[in-house]
Amino acid sequence: MRERLREPVQGLLVAGRSTARVTGAIRPQQAAANGATLVDAYTAGAGHVACQLPVIRWVDPAAPASPAAPLHPNLFGMQAMSELLISASR
Repeated sequence: MRERLREPVQGLLVAGRSTARVTGAIRPQQAAANGATLVDAYTAGAGHVACQLPVIRWVDPAAPASPAAPLHPNLFGMQAMSELLISASR
């Protein structure tokens, strides 16, 4: 069962990373054009990916070890993002 799930999940992760890179290139331009401050959680989250140990990762894997939704930010990720937002607002 685990082997059958691996390929679709891997495909989703690759697609997600690709989308994040494409939209990540557009966001700074859009933020500047609209007088907004860009908070780059994608860059800040490098090294905190789902395959890391639970105390390091900001995103849970397909089979989460915490109450977070699969492939979504966990408590550490949400705390890190809130710190980024607070820093950007100062």
